[in-house]
Amino acid sequence: MPHSYPYHLQWLNKDGDIIVSQQVKVKFSIRKYEDQILCDIILMEACHIL
Repeated sequence: MPHSYPYHLQWLNKDGDIIVSQQVKVKFSIRKYEDQILCDIILMEACHIL
């Protein structure tokens, strides 16, 4: 989904600004615990939930 307040990041690569303009809701569970978090999306060479 579109980010409600897009912003720029500079420190992630040497090529210049990265615009954070998208978000996603991620649902997860650990045993009986269930939750969802809202994550910002950026292009990366590896993917992790940080």
